Amino acid sequence: MAEREEILAGGNMTAVVRVGNTVRRAAGPWTPTIHAFLRHLRANGFGLVPEPLVGPIGAVANALTVIAMAGLGLSVDIPAVARSGGRVIVAATLSLLLLGGMAYGVIRLLALA
Repeated sequence: MAEREEILAGGNMTAVVRVGNTVRRAAGPWTPTIHAFLRHLRANGFGLVPEPLVGPIGAVANALTVIAMAGLGLSVDIPAVARSGGRVIVAATLSLLLLGGMAYGVIRLLALA
């Protein structure tokens, strides 16, 4: 017997429905890219992503990407940062470079590249 779908308010991009104990949303335009990336990792010896988990892991990656993008987009006022002066711009730039360097280090450490 199929469970009943309950349409939820919000969603902003696509409809969000509750089915039983899960909340579901249609895949976004980035979904094939995430799945292709995970398959690439698996095909190149990463070995930690079994094929049946590519979809669910991709869904989690999509959700986290949307949350991160929303968090950045909703909380950063670029004109305000620009008006704050050079020290703030330098601090923001250095923090982005530090995060990028840390990400690169993790990629090298895990031999993903």
